This record gives sequence, C-alpha cells and structure tokens, in this order.
Amino acid sequence: MRGFRILLPFLAAAAMAQQMPFVSIPPPARDTLRFGEKLPDFEARDTSGRVWRPADLLGKYTVVDLWVANYGMANAEHPELERLYEQLKTNKANIQVLTFCLDLDYTHAPAYMRARHYTFPVIADWKVGMKLFGNGGGIVGGVPQQRVIDPERRLAEPFHNWSAGRVLFEVERAAARK
Repeated sequence: MRGFRILLPFLAAAAMAQQMPFVSIPPPARDTLRFGEKLPDFEARDTSGRVWRPADLLGKYTVVDLWVANYGMANAEHPELERLYEQLKTNKANIQVLTFCLDLDYTHAPAYMRARHYTFPVIADWKVGMKLFGNGGGIVGGVPQQRVIDPERRLAEPFHNWSAGRVLFEVERAAARK
C-alpha cells in the first residue's frame, strides 16, 4: 500500500500530461525542409524603417533568423547571414534574409546592428514574432531558431540542430528545384 501512495502523484501527473501536452518538448527534427501552414497576415517595420507585409515574402524563399541581442552563441551565425544578405542583394536570387529580434526590450536592436556593421533587415518586435512563429515566438528550449518561409508564404516545419550552413544548403536546394 505504501508503494501505491508513492506512485500516486506520478500517475496523476501522467494522466494530466495526456490532457495537456508538454509545450517545452520540441517536435521531432526534420531531415529536409517541409512546409506547412501559411504565415498569418502581418505588418511590421524593420529597424531601417521599411514596412514588411506578406506580399514581400511571395515568390522568394526567406531565411528567417530569430535572435535576442544578448544570447552569445545564438548570434554566431550573424556574420554568415550578413555575407549571404550582401551576396543576395547583388545576385537577385529568389532567396532573401529577414531577421527578428525577440528581446522584450528590443529598443537596443539598432545599436547592436550598428556596433557590428550588420545591414540585414531586422524586425525588432517580439509580439510579431509570437504572431508569426507561435508560442515562444520561435524560441525552442530557450534557444532562438532559424526558420524558412517558402515562395507561397508557407512556414517550414521546425528543424533542430541544423547549422546556418545546413539551413542555407537546404534553401538553395529547394530554390534550385523551382
């Protein structure tokens, strides 16, 4: 009987978990890009003043980087994103870069960009991130993620543990098939 009393809280927790799934467990990793739901409508101004709308995403693959200014390693891909952004500006490829600063106090995003001489577009608004990328605004397990939007404005299913190079490889491969 004593063993049952010890087990009872665990059984109750298991029963509750079936009714309310854990939101912190990320979906399984994907080996390739798979696109699902269309992104909801939105309007957001980036740090340079440009207004972004869904029409700006049509016809191109959009590599999305979700970041916070003080996350250290999560921003390690920013030099690579800057190089890609500069390259895509001149090549007029059907791939573009768009980033979202998800800091609750995102007023320092322009200073972060200036200090590092980055010019890629940044929408500094965590509320827009929540609207577009769901609960957590695209942060999985406390780590900001990269996402991809296809030319029809559909969001790629989450992929985990992909390097920035792997994301770009998959996007270039998908763009070449179009």
